[in-house]
Amino acid sequence: MRKIAISSLVTVLFIALIATMVSANPVVNPISSQSVNEGNSFSIDITTTAPDSGSTTFTAAISPQPSAAFLATLSIAKIDNTHATLTGTPSSIDAGSYTLTVNANDSNSMNSRSFTLTVVDVPASSAQLSISGLGFGNADQTKSNPDAEDEEDQNVFVTDTFILQNNGATTATGILLSPSFTVGDASDYDLNFTNAPTSLAPGESRTVTARIRVPDSVDAVNDDLEEDAIAIGELRATAAGGVTSNAAAMGMQVENKLRIKDIKVCHEDDCESANDGDTIDDVKPGEHIRVEVEVENSYSDSDAEDIDIEDIEVRLETDDDDNLDLDRETEDLGDLGANDEDVIIIEFDVEDDADDGTAEFTIELEGEDEFQSKHGEFARIRLDINRERHEISVQDILLTPETISCVRAGQSTIVTVKATGKNIGKDNEDDVSMEVKVADLDIGQTIRDISIDEDDEETFTFNMNIPANVRSGAYEVLVSSFINRDEPSDRDSATLTVPDCMANVGFDDEQPVDRTNDREEDDSSSDDIVVTTQPTPTNPVLAPPSSVKRTVQRSSLGSLGNNLYVMVLLGVIIVLVLIGVGLIVAVARKKQQ
Repeated sequence: MRKIAISSLVTVLFIALIATMVSANPVVNPISSQSVNEGNSFSIDITTTAPDSGSTTFTAAISPQPSAAFLATLSIAKIDNTHATLTGTPSSIDAGSYTLTVNANDSNSMNSRSFTLTVVDVPASSAQLSISGLGFGNADQTKSNPDAEDEEDQNVFVTDTFILQNNGATTATGILLSPSFTVGDASDYDLNFTNAPTSLAPGESRTVTARIRVPDSVDAVNDDLEEDAIAIGELRATAAGGVTSNAAAMGMQVENKLRIKDIKVCHEDDCESANDGDTIDDVKPGEHIRVEVEVENSYSDSDAEDIDIEDIEVRLETDDDDNLDLDRETEDLGDLGANDEDVIIIEFDVEDDADDGTAEFTIELEGEDEFQSKHGEFARIRLDINRERHEISVQDILLTPETISCVRAGQSTIVTVKATGKNIGKDNEDDVSMEVKVADLDIGQTIRDISIDEDDEETFTFNMNIPANVRSGAYEVLVSSFINRDEPSDRDSATLTVPDCMANVGFDDEQPVDRTNDREEDDSSSDDIVVTTQPTPTNPVLAPPSSVKRTVQRSSLGSLGNNLYVMVLLGVIIVLVLIGVGLIVAVARKKQQ
């Protein structure tokens, strides 16, 4: 029984250890106890470790529940994924000790941290005003469009309510509400209030309605391209005797109109659509990644909207530059009219020595509408990199020449095939084979017993002897790698072109120059492996020899005909000369007689 108890205890401890090893990020760092006087505001910095899946969301709770005025001011504002600010303003009736709990969570874990907040009692000697914050609009909120035909579209209004309370011991009189704006001018907003008090007795509160115009210049996303309320200013309440309330934040959210409609990620011959947070499976080291981003301007082309989005950029970036050969790539998309779409393509490579695991890149889309309002979106895509234990990648195939010359004088052509085998697996390889083959010509060569260590590479050079009378066309030159001597690992190919030389045969005096052997010197390492392939005993598919002979015969007959014509003409001239000489001699004799 004692052994069983010990075994159970070890099991429990082991399970607890595993549980602590499971990802628990983000973790809220410790927060020391805080104190604040009644009526004063506090601001507490919150820090966490970095999230490991998505972005961090911050929330806060308080116990026991304070006054409505205090609760209305209590908020936590995210700065970035590891920082937030917790703020609040206790009223004059909130003296006491409170437990505040801060929660931080990403898409797969949550962590909490609690601390004590002591609100110190301050005897009230005058009126004390407090005011809660305002948030206008939402993710579907339309903006005013000064170019619209209808006035109701030119000036769009929205409302929100807030609580104004007197936390002091005396009546607050001559109350005034004073807004200030950090985005645009006060005239852009046309803010007014309903049910605003001019006085408040001690402890009295009033719910006030604020009506505000939604200007055309408000951004639809924040600096992180998140759809969120944008800070537009502050609201304060003042009263006689120099009484001033806290500064209540005013925020406004409008609809984002620049969207990522679709993302397509291609690697090798596989393409798949992806959304924010998706993972592309079975990506290999060294693979080429092609990302197609379809973008749309979701403004309608109706009279109420019909707004262009201009200077659109699509950006790809990663923090994982050890595994992805991706700097910050930016492509300009230009402008998109209302209800228009376009596609941008950005390409990069997975590093040859990329590690097993997940690598993430971010797509950022950003542009401004005609009124300089920022719109955009972002998406995080993960690549699940699968590095095989045994894999030799075939890379960098080069043919010299790529096209065989027509002027070969009946001789075969040496084509140099150069290729690299790189070990992108996890182990050293001692029995690698490399093969080059032109199947349609029954030409091939294999090199065996090659050793290539992990992340190393070898370059191989084959000299392929291509017969003179090979048929015209495009021939696949296939380079394959094998592990354990004959287990296929990878393959790639290049194309050798044999032109239709019969189409180029004519009777011109000038003949093409044969530059087949004018190849550049190979400046590769002396460690490169070179193999020369002799012509195979079996004849490949050849062009009919008679067709070449007929062309040569026609060219010879043409030359013979030209020579015969000259000979006949010369004979005629000689005969005419002889006749002329004979006539002269005859005339001369006749005169002598």
